[in-house]
Amino acid sequence: MLEVVRKIVNSFLPSNILVLWLGFLPFIMWGGFYEGPKVLYFLIGSFFVCTSLIVNTYKKPLKIGKVDLFFLLWLILLSVSSFLGVHPQESFTGGSYRHQGVIFFLALWVTGKRTSILSTNSKRLLIKAVAFGVVAEAVIAAMQFISGSLYFGRPLGTIGETNAVAGYLAMGTYFVYKTLPLKYLVLPVLSIFLSASRAGGLAVATFLAAINRKFFIPILVAALMFVGIVSTSQMTSLFEDRLLFWKMGMTAVAEKPITGYGAESGESIYNTLFARERINLELLMVDRSHNLFLDIAMWSGIPGLFVFALWLYHVFALSDWHKRFALLSFLIYSFFQPLSVVHWILLIITINI
Repeated sequence: MLEVVRKIVNSFLPSNILVLWLGFLPFIMWGGFYEGPKVLYFLIGSFFVCTSLIVNTYKKPLKIGKVDLFFLLWLILLSVSSFLGVHPQESFTGGSYRHQGVIFFLALWVTGKRTSILSTNSKRLLIKAVAFGVVAEAVIAAMQFISGSLYFGRPLGTIGETNAVAGYLAMGTYFVYKTLPLKYLVLPVLSIFLSASRAGGLAVATFLAAINRKFFIPILVAALMFVGIVSTSQMTSLFEDRLLFWKMGMTAVAEKPITGYGAESGESIYNTLFARERINLELLMVDRSHNLFLDIAMWSGIPGLFVFALWLYHVFALSDWHKRFALLSFLIYSFFQPLSVVHWILLIITINI
């Protein structure tokens, strides 16, 4: 009976469909909304992925390694923090703008495990699908720049925020490098340059420098010059002040260091802190500290941050040279910018291919 169920499920979610599902995710949008439709698309698909993973363990037991254990332990801590946090229901289901609740991160882990047991040929196909998606996104962003279809002078791609597009392109450069001729690397690099994203520029430069060690220093110097030029030409506001976000975030962690506030608690935290400082946000929303590690500490407390850091350490320890720099480019971007679902997906695919 279980074998029949397994065949039925696999008929609905063969490996090629899984590859197409993940590869198409960055281009999902609806009615002028970007993040919400992507997360909904991801969560619906992850239900079938989870079912497929469960029934396939009947034939071949699922291996749970040290990396999995640390991520699952962090997920448990995040769940406890969410249960005790500022809004348990939203923390589990995923509220606010990004919808990255406990269920989202569980779906992310399940997707990673299903990716890890793909055949070698299917993994190659997934790498190609992501690479072509990155090239397509780079072309879309460049065409938006050329045609003038911009938001405050910068392209939004199909992701909806300029820095998010640049971060996706920077992280995806690893996949382009893995499967396409080197000349195609020009496309994401050019689009990141057109986006004038400092975090994206530093992130992509980090990976490019790893391709040929002789160019490590010149590429990083060029990236720093790019950051300097953009920084002097861009207007800043109170609502883009990372130093203020980091200061407020550290204040929040200091006030609740053990359990944190739960997943997707950033909007509630910053609303409270801005009100305390008598700064009127008006119709604006701040839901992230613009630093992944600070967000993790706010969500799951210092213990959660420690376990999450251990997870990342073991991920790095098991990675080869180029993958380590791909992961490092992710971390550099995440140190300055909020993470979209497309960034998390690229991270989990990178880890598991």
